[in-house]
Amino acid sequence: MKIHCSKTALMEGINIVQTAVASKTTSSFLEGILVEAEETLKLTGFNLEIGIKSTVEADIIERGSLVLPSRLFSDIVRTLPDADIALTAAKNFEVQIDAEGSFFSIRGITAEGYPLLPQVDQGIQFVLPQNILKDMIKKTAFAVGLDQHRVILTGCLIESTGNELNMVAIDGYRVAWWKSFLEKGTVPMKVVIPGKSLSELQKILSSSDEPIRANMSKNYITFNTDKYMFLSRILEGEYLAYKSLIPTEFSTTVRFETARMLESVERACLVTGEDKKMQIHISVASDRMVITAHSDNGNYKDMISVEQEGNDIEIMFNPKFVQDALRAIQDEEKAKICFNSNVHPCVIKPDEGDSFFYMILPLRV
Repeated sequence: MKIHCSKTALMEGINIVQTAVASKTTSSFLEGILVEAEETLKLTGFNLEIGIKSTVEADIIERGSLVLPSRLFSDIVRTLPDADIALTAAKNFEVQIDAEGSFFSIRGITAEGYPLLPQVDQGIQFVLPQNILKDMIKKTAFAVGLDQHRVILTGCLIESTGNELNMVAIDGYRVAWWKSFLEKGTVPMKVVIPGKSLSELQKILSSSDEPIRANMSKNYITFNTDKYMFLSRILEGEYLAYKSLIPTEFSTTVRFETARMLESVERACLVTGEDKKMQIHISVASDRMVITAHSDNGNYKDMISVEQEGNDIEIMFNPKFVQDALRAIQDEEKAKICFNSNVHPCVIKPDEGDSFFYMILPLRV
């Protein structure tokens, strides 16, 4: 195998697939990157949960394939000069890497034992701008469940009902629901994708409106662009009827500046720490919101000017849940939180529009 390519193109391809390389495994194959020089140069990472295959622009002088240790390969390419790189592999899988006089020689292994990525037939498909999908994941995946006894809730539901597209995450204490309308509708479908897979996909998605195409089979889904293919398994099971969980009428609505509220909750989290039993106390009266937190570490109190409609209220929450919701909508200038009582779920959402809902259960003391 012998190829020539730019450092920039090769580094981009490595960074994309490295997301799917196993970090803790006894398999040398899963710790490595599969390098295939055929009609084009393709790099693959696969940890048996997700797989990524990227295409790198290169001159293929001699075809071949092998597996290179991921971290060492990445570190070497990263430190090379910004120039064209030559990769040459011998029959014993020793690879020479050369760029402007900087020379490395590393040992690879045969590609014959590398696990094949599952094939996904051209089944149900939908197309989205990458920035929209990136935003969907950002606003929902943080709320997936962690309980392996309820595996279906460790994933996000993607549901299409024609022109409406929904992504939902539920962990038993909160619901994050993002929805949008597509210019070109899709066939009705439901699929649940592991939250970990979506979080890794988010890392490599572009912030542009370039399209990404999804293809689904019974057990797997792929997301495809001109540069890469991202594969994830699909979770089996019936997802919760999330729409019935979200209240639609409220006795109190409080509008606030998102950045100001987020700053206050983040300060409260400094006092409560990571202890899940800690809480923040929120009271609303006379267009003022008072946020307090108490723990063995210390005390915190803050007062925020708000726009209040309806009854006064005092309520307690897990501070991290409130923080997560506000971070998801921090690009919104204003947001609102809607209550019915201190024992019923509340809803946090942008002040305008219905593209995002976040429901959270209060704490009872």
